[in-house]
Amino acid sequence: MVTNLSCIDSNGVGVDSTRSSGTQKEKGLIEVEWLDIVCHADWTEADEVTCPTFRSIGWFISQDDRELKIGNTKDESD
Repeated sequence: MVTNLSCIDSNGVGVDSTRSSGTQKEKGLIEVEWLDIVCHADWTEADEVTCPTFRSIGWFISQDDRELKIGNTKDESD
């Protein structure tokens, strides 16, 4: 589950990650804050379990209602 999405360029300015204009734009560098699952091998009560929060940084690839894709490397021709 993505909990926070920040789209920035190298100058700290927001970028359009929707690609709504139909033209190819520079893929922005983004930071994604997300929750991961956790598993306990004992009888821990559900209200005592908290999912850890992680942050990933990468180049925006695509996003839809189900998933967000980022890449950790980018070549000059892309």
